Amino acid sequence: MGRVISFFYGIIAHAGFLLVFLYLFGFLGNFAVPKSIDSGQTEPFGKALLINVILLGLFGIQHSVMARQGFKRWWTKIVPRHIERTTYVLLSDLLVVLLLWQWRRMTGVIWDVEHPVGALVLWGLFGAG
Repeated sequence: MGRVISFFYGIIAHAGFLLVFLYLFGFLGNFAVPKSIDSGQTEPFGKALLINVILLGLFGIQHSVMARQGFKRWWTKIVPRHIERTTYVLLSDLLVVLLLWQWRRMTGVIWDVEHPVGALVLWGLFGAG
């Protein structure tokens, strides 16, 4: 892969990360995005939980496996070493997009904080990332 193509591949993958991260922020905070964690298709609690756990698990497995040195040694036989990290970022982006797209709203209240100080503390932690 040429240097210029690799450079633009990196820009696209990392810009994608920024867009996915910003959307994820709105998704989790229930603001500024068309579909958030509390909107979308409703399923029975057990089915929604199973789907959401599978989606989170796919992301977690990809994130963990691709970070291992043994995998990287094998992977760089297929993907050039200089774009290995960029490909990791791109695949992570795609799995987060899948998670956001297929997320199922959970029925009922999972948790709710009504005390103003408690809510302010939680929003502060959310904003801090």
